[in-house]
Amino acid sequence: SSEFSNMASLAKETQPLALHVRLGDYKNLAKIYGRVDPRYFSSSLDLQMQLNGERDIWLFSDEPALAFDLLRDSKHKIIVPPDLQKLSGLETVLTMASCSGLVASNSSFSWWAAYLNQDMNARVIFPRPFFALGGPSEPKDWLLENWIQLGRTI
Repeated sequence: SSEFSNMASLAKETQPLALHVRLGDYKNLAKIYGRVDPRYFSSSLDLQMQLNGERDIWLFSDEPALAFDLLRDSKHKIIVPPDLQKLSGLETVLTMASCSGLVASNSSFSWWAAYLNQDMNARVIFPRPFFALGGPSEPKDWLLENWIQLGRTI
C-alpha cells in the first residue's frame, strides 16, 4: 500500500526503534504468556538507548492507549507511527522489521519482525522467560544467538 511505502521510507530515513507491546496475549492467554511487565519494557528501552543512542521509538501495539499508560514513566520519546492503523498485519510486521532495532514482546509477531530485519547492526531484545511458569516449555533454539534476552517478572 502507499501507506506502507511511506512508512518504510520514513523508517529508513529516521532509524526508529520498534517497540512491540502485545497486550491481548497477556489478557486472553495469561496462563501461557504470563503478565505484562512494564519494568521489562523500561529496562529494554534504556538498554537500547545506551547501546545505540537516543532516537524515536515507534510503538506497535494491539492496544496503544493501554500500552502508553503502562509506559507513562518512560523518559524516552514514544510515538505511534503515522498511518499505522492503515497497514495490514503483514505490512505492520515488515514495518517493524525495517526499524533499527526492536524491543519485543513474547509473541510470534515480534519474532517474525526480528527475524525479517535485515539490518546487521539492529539490536533485538526479547523477554525471558518467554512463557509463564506452568506454561509451555521454554523455546531452546529459536531466539537467534545475537538477540539479547532480558528477564521479566511473570
